[in-house]
Amino acid sequence: TPEVRLLSAQPYFGAPSVPRDPSEDSAARRAVWQRYLIDVRSDQRTLADRLSAIAGVRLVAYGWQFPGGDRFTAPVEIERPGGHSEVVTTRVAETGENYFAALNATIVQGRDFTRADFETGAAIAIVNEPFARRCFRGLNPVGQRIKIQRQDRGDEWREIVGVVPDLALNPADPARGDGVYAPAAPSNVVRVAVLADTEPMRFLPVIHDLARGLPLRPQVQWAHTLGEQMAEPVALFRILGIGFVSLGTVALLLSCTGIHAIVAFSLAQRRRELAVRMALGAGATTLARALLGRTIRQLALGAIGGVLVALLIARLLDVLPFDVPQGDAWLVVMMSFVLTGAGTLACAAPLKRALELRPLDWLRDS
Repeated sequence: TPEVRLLSAQPYFGAPSVPRDPSEDSAARRAVWQRYLIDVRSDQRTLADRLSAIAGVRLVAYGWQFPGGDRFTAPVEIERPGGHSEVVTTRVAETGENYFAALNATIVQGRDFTRADFETGAAIAIVNEPFARRCFRGLNPVGQRIKIQRQDRGDEWREIVGVVPDLALNPADPARGDGVYAPAAPSNVVRVAVLADTEPMRFLPVIHDLARGLPLRPQVQWAHTLGEQMAEPVALFRILGIGFVSLGTVALLLSCTGIHAIVAFSLAQRRRELAVRMALGAGATTLARALLGRTIRQLALGAIGGVLVALLIARLLDVLPFDVPQGDAWLVVMMSFVLTGAGTLACAAPLKRALELRPLDWLRDS
């Protein structure tokens, strides 16, 4: 949630000197990396301990993805009774120690990750409530098994040990916020989060100073507050939305101007006919029906055609291999009424002027 005073920064711990000769044993290179990651984890814990000792810092956590930040989508295989399985596509976030506590998130069911889980590389996972509702349909997900299918590395069956609330894994589309949390593997690129009692950005210089004092001297690449991270994924959609609304408004105004001009021209062409009708006693309703009947029918046909095309496009989107929000059909219908009403109002001004003139004035001018 945006009210949480959280600062996340990304310190980069570099890379070890690994032989680049292809003839070198790959197992030896992996061993160099493993030893280096042990030193990285030691520095990360030292940084967390030193930050926790600072006044105003409530908690320090690590993780690869925080709400609003980068997260990836992956197929997740769900084990079903009878040896069957089901694959769904969902968001996946890799987290570190104290992740959920830093977000003030309460464990709804089961338990949180522990330090022992990270040290032993336990094959476990935590899911959020949207995922539990989508995939388990009222069943208790704790104790069930899932497998995260990733192209960069294989994965094993993981036991679900807990359920957490929706923590904005997909702020751009909250209706599809289902996701899975897995313990983060040791890495030289990981994000540290500081939960503060005061303005969190004031701790950024402290993080830089403490990072320079570590043996590996990591570089802090960037830092954001939680509010900034939450706003970033929807910023582009907000700009696009404003742009489309502006273009739509301009198009609507131009269309109404065109309809107004066409109706005014039609009235000018038919002024003799209208004068005769008025002289013979035709009322305002009869004149309005004669003048605008065809225009209103064209507007109505255009609105109905637009609704049908919109519903057809929504149906065609179902064949795409990923989820596309279909929107509300009532919204499409409502917008068709709005556009029809705007076109009708564009006819009102010339009609009003026509009805205010006397028949003699029309005949004299013609």
